[in-house]
Amino acid sequence: MGSHYLQNPSTTKRLRLLFSAAGLALLLAACTSSGYAPVYATRGSPQSAPNSYVVQKGDTLFSIAWRYGLDHHLLARWNHLSNGGVIYPDQTLVLRPKKRIPPVASKTVKKSAKLTDNKRQTPKQKSDAKTPIFSGTKPVTWRWPTQGRVLPKAKHHPNALLIAGKEGQKIITAAAGKVVYTGSGLRGYGKLIIVKHNKYYLSAYGHNRKLLVKEDDVVAVGQKIAEMGTDSRHLEGDADAERSILHFEIRKNGKPVNANTLLPHR
Repeated sequence: MGSHYLQNPSTTKRLRLLFSAAGLALLLAACTSSGYAPVYATRGSPQSAPNSYVVQKGDTLFSIAWRYGLDHHLLARWNHLSNGGVIYPDQTLVLRPKKRIPPVASKTVKKSAKLTDNKRQTPKQKSDAKTPIFSGTKPVTWRWPTQGRVLPKAKHHPNALLIAGKEGQKIITAAAGKVVYTGSGLRGYGKLIIVKHNKYYLSAYGHNRKLLVKEDDVVAVGQKIAEMGTDSRHLEGDADAERSILHFEIRKNGKPVNANTLLPHR
């Protein structure tokens, strides 16, 4: 009777449907418990930035943009800042674009306002023309910022280069540019220098022992700008509790890029 029951076509069909449903349920359960984070939750992406930020002492437009992975041009535009990007403590900055639905009747008014603003900003545009290499689109020629062995990737900075060396070792600029930030206000970077190279590219040099340049300094390629310091956060589980290291990053339009693809082979 047992074999006759299994050979019954209708019974066999029902059993197959039952097993298929059970398998699908197990698959769905596995997917929902896999623990994969959604794409938009990537650390450092613009989606993780708050809607607004209150400027603290020592902040610059570039340091805030760097912290939240934003393009400093967009940050200035969202907050109606001039080309200089001057900000002040306790000022509230918008970190996300506002949805604009301008009424049709106001188009003429906005047009005339733009013309007035352009006239007022004419002197500033002349001063920017003195350093076109830092605001234009001229290609950047890169070089290594220091000597030493490249360590494994940092957990929270997968595109950064961690270069091991000796404390006090010289750190040089990877390309000519203008210093737009110096200080230790950005968590996880120690004493940091950020250099602007053109309209698109910035480079950063972190965990320095001593900074040799200040904001607004114009620096040549290969110029000594800092002395290497130490950091232990990237070396958890290492036998050495502390190591002399340079944290080096290149960003394009506010987003980290793989520096290995831009630096010369060595």
